[in-house]
Amino acid sequence: MLAGIGVAEKEPVMRNTMAGHLSNSQDAGLHARTVSTESTVDSDMIDEGGNPIWKNRVESWKDKKKKGAVRLLKKFKCLLINTLKKSSSKSADPNGMQPLSQIIPIPKSQIAPYRTVIILRLIILGLFFHYQITNPVESSYGL
Repeated sequence: MLAGIGVAEKEPVMRNTMAGHLSNSQDAGLHARTVSTESTVDSDMIDEGGNPIWKNRVESWKDKKKKGAVRLLKKFKCLLINTLKKSSSKSADPNGMQPLSQIIPIPKSQIAPYRTVIILRLIILGLFFHYQITNPVESSYGL
């Protein structure tokens, strides 16, 4: 009915996919990844110098790691020298040691609520232990 209007019949379209070669009956046991046109052992795995490519990659990674470590050491040395210069100019203390903590005065009106909460928690914990000791549960092995 549509052929009379001018629409031509559709021809079957052959799609070219990666697994398109598997449609042959003789290649039924092959997988698309195993089919190759060139040898990967000679061309892809060995470079011009005869060394395997993975060795070159490992060596380049090691070189990058060493260069990063050298840069880090240089930065650390500069930072250490700068801090030593600053600390020597600031303090005239012969020992060069400063206290690790400072005492900051806090008003008792701010600390009192925290102290009462701590004391209440201790009282509740004592009552809990007293109850557990005086009323043992036979089936609770952990207590």
